[in-house]
Amino acid sequence: MKPKYTHSPPNANQKNQRSSSHQVYRPRDSEFQALNALVEKGQPTLLAGPTGCGKTTAVESLNRPMLTVIGGTLKNPQDLLGRFVLKRGESEFIDGALLVAMDKGHILYVDEVHEARPESLSCLKSVTDHRRCISVNGQVRAAHPSFCVVAAGMPPFRNMSPELRQRFTFVPFDYLPAEKESDLIMSVSRIPRTEAEFLVRVGDCTRRSLQTVGSASASTRALLQVAQGMVDLGWSRDQAVDQLLWKLAECQAHQAMLQVLISAGLYSRPAVPQTKEELKGRDILQQMLDDDEQASAV
Repeated sequence: MKPKYTHSPPNANQKNQRSSSHQVYRPRDSEFQALNALVEKGQPTLLAGPTGCGKTTAVESLNRPMLTVIGGTLKNPQDLLGRFVLKRGESEFIDGALLVAMDKGHILYVDEVHEARPESLSCLKSVTDHRRCISVNGQVRAAHPSFCVVAAGMPPFRNMSPELRQRFTFVPFDYLPAEKESDLIMSVSRIPRTEAEFLVRVGDCTRRSLQTVGSASASTRALLQVAQGMVDLGWSRDQAVDQLLWKLAECQAHQAMLQVLISAGLYSRPAVPQTKEELKGRDILQQMLDDDEQASAV
């Protein structure tokens, strides 16, 4: 039987969306302008930065139609291309997110691309170079002029082959400077400035301590969630820190980070004894904080 070709409906991991986020991206430097210019030209773009620093918000702030797929759900090329299904005795090919975005001229946004299996990304090679097309079931599918692939995640992207990485333009992202991050938390959660600045200082402590062991730290996203809890649920500062620590509970530097928060006057509850490795991490971070205070005094 002759196969039919249809578009797949959006689902939890594949969304046909125009941004409806109430947040507008607040740039740290010129990264948003770079992203906008690259998407305008259809240039494949890779946003590289820590979790929760605003990569997805930046893409949504472009206010362009986009299809989002989550890297952790991509196991093979069919998860992007689509697959045959049997309907009423006929074989019907259901287009995946890649083909739908190509046909409609949408952004294909691959979030958390570092979690995708390498083989699942192989189908992006021919659509991210000068060809901008792909052969599927004997048919050549060409991309709409407005189509663009944007991926985001945390480096070093070892799951992307060198050939695929070289097709992308890298745009680095990072957390906002303290003052801008405080302003963002205030505007979104309506929390007082003193509390926003407190949360940003806590976040900075976790980022410094966990950077030494390569673990995820308190993201801007996490700080916003905790700030909302302080407003809506009346959390105290210690309860807010408890929430952040719970989010990072699997981290090997957890106790070292807790000790630093206590010594910096950001947490008042007693900490449990630490291992030698955690004590070493605490000492390294404490020295960094001391150096900052001396620099500020000068």
